[in-house]
Amino acid sequence: MKIRWHLVLLVSAALLPVLVFATILTRLFWFQQRATIDRGFLEGVRALTIALDTEINSSIHSLQALALSPELDADNPARFSETVGRMLKDREGWSTIALVDSAGKEIFRIGKQPAKVDWIENETLNHIFAGRQPVISGLVSAGRSGEYLTEIAVPVLRDAVVPYAFVVGIEPTFWRGFLSRYPIPRNATVTLLDQNGIIVARTLSSRWVGQRPSPELYERSRSLLEGAYRNIGLEGQRFYTAHRRSVEWGWTVATRVPREDVEAAMRGSTLAMAGGSLVAASLAIGLAFVFGRRIAAPISGLAESAKALGAGSEVHPPSVHNIAEVSNVVRAFEEAGTLLRDRELELNNAVTREQKARSEAESANRNKDEFLAMLSHELRNPLNAIVSAMAILDRIGSSTQSAVGPRGVITRQVRHLTKLVDDLLDVARVTSGKIILDSRPLNLASVVGQSLMILQETGRLANHQLSVNCVEVWSMADATRIQQIVANLVENSVKYTPSGGKILVRVVPADGNAVLAVSDTGVGLSAELLPRVFDLFAQGERTIDRSQGGLGLGLTLVRRLVELHGGQVEAESDGIGKGTKFTVYLPRTDPPVTGDPAANIEITASRKLRILIVDDNADGRDMLKTVLVMQGHEVYEAEEGITAVEHALSICPDVAIIDIGLPGLDGYEVARRVRARANRHVPKLVALTGYGQEEDRRRAMSAGFDEHLVKPVDPDVLYGILAHL
Repeated sequence: MKIRWHLVLLVSAALLPVLVFATILTRLFWFQQRATIDRGFLEGVRALTIALDTEINSSIHSLQALALSPELDADNPARFSETVGRMLKDREGWSTIALVDSAGKEIFRIGKQPAKVDWIENETLNHIFAGRQPVISGLVSAGRSGEYLTEIAVPVLRDAVVPYAFVVGIEPTFWRGFLSRYPIPRNATVTLLDQNGIIVARTLSSRWVGQRPSPELYERSRSLLEGAYRNIGLEGQRFYTAHRRSVEWGWTVATRVPREDVEAAMRGSTLAMAGGSLVAASLAIGLAFVFGRRIAAPISGLAESAKALGAGSEVHPPSVHNIAEVSNVVRAFEEAGTLLRDRELELNNAVTREQKARSEAESANRNKDEFLAMLSHELRNPLNAIVSAMAILDRIGSSTQSAVGPRGVITRQVRHLTKLVDDLLDVARVTSGKIILDSRPLNLASVVGQSLMILQETGRLANHQLSVNCVEVWSMADATRIQQIVANLVENSVKYTPSGGKILVRVVPADGNAVLAVSDTGVGLSAELLPRVFDLFAQGERTIDRSQGGLGLGLTLVRRLVELHGGQVEAESDGIGKGTKFTVYLPRTDPPVTGDPAANIEITASRKLRILIVDDNADGRDMLKTVLVMQGHEVYEAEEGITAVEHALSICPDVAIIDIGLPGLDGYEVARRVRARANRHVPKLVALTGYGQEEDRRRAMSAGFDEHLVKPVDPDVLYGILAHL
């Protein structure tokens, strides 16, 4: 086979995995586009739902203001009717306003509805007089052929009694106009459903008012608060659909766009991506063929020269001179042959030694990572059992000082040991470059305040005087890692400051930086230790009882994390007994223009759950089972993978808490088989493991787990996950 074909095959073989990856990437790109579109639709209906709540509340406030009017009690019906008439005129889409008593008798009526038409729904009146709260009805018949209204009713309170109620009838055209005021995607249809799932209004057409939407939209809007999905419409068309139900009033806003319109744009970008990959591959193969031909000719000449050298004949340089070095190589063959052979032997020996050294170094690094991961796993398993046992003791244990004291010791020491394990693994990950920051604009003062509050709540600052002076200053940073920096610096001050000593934490802006400073009145640093205080395992003078504890990892971790953020950290001390000050400088950024405050949601367990625990560590399994049984749950056990799969399929638990390192089938395979073989009921899968690195979490999510918890798990964290069910 000629050399040009070798080059073509070589390039083709090199391109094959690239093309496979490009195919996978193209498919992922398609699904990513679809997920982005779903999120956009969902955000749109969320905004419309907020606007809907605002519109309904505005109408209710107007009626409540009318109910509080002194003219209602002034025995001047003509003047009051005039006031009501003005309000009706100002409210476009309001059909009729009526004042009714508790028996349903109309005191007066102003608007379009004739006196003979009984348009007020009895159910609306019952709710308003019984509940004494504003009510919005579903879509009701106006009593005339083909006409509908929605009703908003507000009680009129007089001396804690509801003698009357204001009822306003609103036409569907009002709601259609409301939907049309907001921008929607091209060819999109927005539908408004009442609390009974009946169409109140719809953009583009009023044809379906008073009917149910498509079966799938009806079922999903009744069972889900919100969602984005594909469905089939009333006329058989396929749509991208999203809906959101108002928590306050029960009405639902849904939007849909024809599937073909959405996917047409997606197809163009996806085909462009795939076509570009194919064109690049074809170009690479063509260039390989062309350059192969150019290289082949002088190489053939070199072959002839080599034959001439071997036969002792006259050397004739190649006739094609498109590679300048060919002639020189031919002339140098004879005199360089022996030298090249000697050099080749020496080089092979050197390469062999280098490869062996590199292999040994890589093996040592892998062994270190495997040792740290295994150490973490082996330490976390007993810690998990201890934490679960402490949760049991906290629920059933005596409150006497003799019992509370030892339990507190165990809790503090387990927390301390857990932190040592986490610091050891974090230092290893930072050193090897395996930590990726999730940076976003942060108010450094707020994050520091949260970290100090956690330290105070855990009692770690109980014996020291803490002073805080924090000014709002923003930085682009990872909140979790900033909290880790604060915790390590403050705990270092606590460790080396005697009881009663002072610790000062400051956050201020300075010269384009966000500055965090932690100072104390502790033992200070000697001049010899100060330059290497951030080195791995470097510590100050220790007493023989090792009362301060630790491995000397905290400050090393602080420096590495600060450097990852593009900042720097400095240590200052005037000497032994004169305290220490650590100052962190982070790049300062502008505060974000807008921000949504995080919602505080209190989670409370609402029902008894069927829970399957899978763990080959008997102590940890038994303690966790006891904790959950005490919470009122029904708990089953398995100690290896095959039994776990059988239990999951036969028992049909609500939750399966699965250890990863199991005999037989590991936890990943258990999760895959449960998800593949479960017919209808798939339990919530929670990985509970001693392997806590980021790649371990990603692998668990890929295998089908819903949550990834690292031993020892805080019982409150586990309770919160269960409470979501």
